[in-house]
Amino acid sequence: MLSYCVPGEETRTQCVSQVLDGRIYVFSGGDAVALLIFNALENAWSAVGEVPFEAPCGEGLVLNGDYIYSINGEIKPGTRTCRMYGGLLVR
Repeated sequence: MLSYCVPGEETRTQCVSQVLDGRIYVFSGGDAVALLIFNALENAWSAVGEVPFEAPCGEGLVLNGDYIYSINGEIKPGTRTCRMYGGLLVR
């Protein structure tokens, strides 16, 4: 089994991900706000922006076509949210 670490990134806990067109979209996790994509075909990571709201950890991440939704999660220890955010993935 191979493991690919994100260059310059700290370990993320409770992050969520989805796969689309051979790319793994990694969202939130801990205090991280960078939106990351791992391109399996190129074996490369890229940061494509930042989460535009408080990035919860442990949330659900749902992919529906070109739309991605972040549902619930923990903003900080003991503080949970029932919010849902969504956005269009730009490829």
